[in-house]
Amino acid sequence: MIVALEHRTFSPRDLLLANKWSSLLFTTYSLSLSFLEAVAISAVARTFRSFTVLTDLEGYRSSLADAGAIGVGRNYDLVPVRVERGVFHPKIGIMADEESTVRAIVGSGNLTFGGWGYNTEVLDVLIPGIDSNCFADLAGFLEAVAEAAVPGGRLSIERLPDLGRFVETCRRASRAPGAGNSRVLHTVSEPLDVQLGRVTSELGGATSLTVVSPFFSGHLGVMQLATALSCETISVAVPPVAPAIFDFSRCRQAGFSVSPVACDLFSDTRSLHAKLFDIECRRGRLIVVGSANATTAAVSGRNVEAVVTRIVDGASSLGWRPSGTHEGQATDERPPEESSGPCVVAHFDGQDIFGRVFGLPNPKREWLGSLSSGTRREAAERFTVDDSGRFRFSPPDGMDPITLPGSAQVILERDGIEIRGWLVLQDLLHAIQEKGPIARSFSRMLSGISASADVGAFLEYLAKAPATILDAADRQGGGRRDRPGAAPHVGGRKACRRRDHTTGDAAMA
Repeated sequence: MIVALEHRTFSPRDLLLANKWSSLLFTTYSLSLSFLEAVAISAVARTFRSFTVLTDLEGYRSSLADAGAIGVGRNYDLVPVRVERGVFHPKIGIMADEESTVRAIVGSGNLTFGGWGYNTEVLDVLIPGIDSNCFADLAGFLEAVAEAAVPGGRLSIERLPDLGRFVETCRRASRAPGAGNSRVLHTVSEPLDVQLGRVTSELGGATSLTVVSPFFSGHLGVMQLATALSCETISVAVPPVAPAIFDFSRCRQAGFSVSPVACDLFSDTRSLHAKLFDIECRRGRLIVVGSANATTAAVSGRNVEAVVTRIVDGASSLGWRPSGTHEGQATDERPPEESSGPCVVAHFDGQDIFGRVFGLPNPKREWLGSLSSGTRREAAERFTVDDSGRFRFSPPDGMDPITLPGSAQVILERDGIEIRGWLVLQDLLHAIQEKGPIARSFSRMLSGISASADVGAFLEYLAKAPATILDAADRQGGGRRDRPGAAPHVGGRKACRRRDHTTGDAAMA
């Protein structure tokens, strides 16, 4: 089901509010954490156990300036992805509940206010039984991401999240009767133009191509796609407002004839960010929507993209008509490009802060580590980053990451250079995944920012599951630290085992 993202019709948030989703996975290029927390996460706050976002390294780096974020690394996982000589650009969402209901979305909108409403976007909603083949393709996409993230692979992911459960969720959904004629294509391992050429060949070959896109690589992206499809009848939509307007004159100088067209669906006064290819074939029509712009980076597979292809009746039409103009208002936004600045990817395992520096040549030398949360900032210790950018150090003595009231950033400093990154609390996220929303309430109680609703929810949980407190007491040796079996305090470093980074020996703090 293809949906134009207009405020009068549909928003992805409507889908989030439609069910009690417990496990969610999203991918994006650009990222606004203020948007994510206020719009997307708030819609499922009472039900989700895990919420994971895979974002391009540039989206991650730009999110570090988002002072309004309070839950990153604490309530949800944020995983930056670096693509060799390209960008991570798919816009996918996979949602599942405790009753095995599954939905997925593939579209053009990033996890930003613009991507979910302020821009003109398109979205394809996938439903098992109607689009079962698509869910098999989504499982293949996640497996391809994991395979490409091995050392020396195309993707660099410092800590790959557990994609296996989403793979299994999609595999299960793919077995629902009713495969449908839609498919999900991705460019992790094969160029998009090659795949579309293969699909259109199965439909007798392409006879015409109409392109909706905010970016074009001048005219080269459209020409590359048309050449791959062996299609000579080409049209490009001219919207009222878009980041870029197609260069018809340069295209004519290159010997290609392209017609300007318009339709009601893409005549909104908001900036056009939708990506759609309408390909008429000899045996049907192929509608392609998703993340892929009509740029050489997208169609050649240099970027990681994802699109849905749907075969519709050849007589179907989106209502294209001559636009009457070759020009619209260009906002001159930049097309997606590789991250140009350094950043830090960091995690806390209950004992140490560890991670990796990205985007900085020759990072090996001594750095000073600090931890920042809100207006509070404390220095930790000096440590050495290795040749690959990896590091490990202990948090500041008086600043336990678990008990902080909001998200924290790790800061590395030397010679006037300062590099930042979000701190992901792995153990806390695992606890939330295991115990559900009650773990978030308990986390807020530990940090001193809980509301009465958190206390009430925790007491209600203990009333329904009294064995929980008994099991905890048993693990603590009955609550007395001098009794056998007493365990260290899980919330901080003081009673945890620490590693001496010089000798590698374990010592008690």
